[in-house]
Amino acid sequence: MVSSNRRFLIKYLTVALLVALCIPLDSMDVFNAALLNPGRVDVHYFWMNSVIYGGIYGCYFIYVLAAVPFAGFFCREYQWGSWRYLIAREGTKRYVKRRFRKAFLYGGTVTAVGGVLFLAFTLQFCPLFLETRYIEVSFLPYSIYLRDTPWVYYLIVHYLLFLSGGFWSCIACTFSVYVPIRYLVCLVPYIFNFFLIRLGVILKIPAEWRLDFWMCGRAAPTGTLWDLVWLTAVLVVILWVCRRLFYRKLKWRIANE
Repeated sequence: MVSSNRRFLIKYLTVALLVALCIPLDSMDVFNAALLNPGRVDVHYFWMNSVIYGGIYGCYFIYVLAAVPFAGFFCREYQWGSWRYLIAREGTKRYVKRRFRKAFLYGGTVTAVGGVLFLAFTLQFCPLFLETRYIEVSFLPYSIYLRDTPWVYYLIVHYLLFLSGGFWSCIACTFSVYVPIRYLVCLVPYIFNFFLIRLGVILKIPAEWRLDFWMCGRAAPTGTLWDLVWLTAVLVVILWVCRRLFYRKLKWRIANE
């Protein structure tokens, strides 16, 4: 058990470090220049280019990594044949609740911890925000906090990162009961996020009503802290539906396999 916990901790910390690495990778040339000339670029520049404006690493790979710590656990239990024993011991409903709770918490915290690691490292040579850039970012939701109290802004965007990581981890967890192939499950956030973004473009949904924009902090209905409440409520409803789908498919597997 101790060895298993140690392996999980190593995997968790490795994923958090990879999340932290994803953010500067979307602007690697500027990041290298910032290392050589400290203070000329702020932390928000890298965050905006990666997480907010959908760099390939910040928009896709971070949420693939969010699924790594726990979303594929059912796949492993299914392949080892231990899932029936665990369900018999815990009960189906409790089993599903525990899986979703852990998928959300591990997916959410590993992305948020990665964001904090990036912030802690980049602050060694970049300020949180350069006020001369405010005219460039004033259209973003919560930007007033970025100008006046940058730490509050970064608490907000880390909360969004936590919500997004937990959400995509749970989406992957839901998929795992339908197709229990671990490596495919980890790719689910990449695939589903791609289609969510394309859906917004094809349907020409206004930016302030696009769920993908809400989750990355690119747009919001009002631009106030109430938007965090609406986003949390929407994700709770979606994840409740996902949990019901997981439960129904799991009951089908119990009855037919």
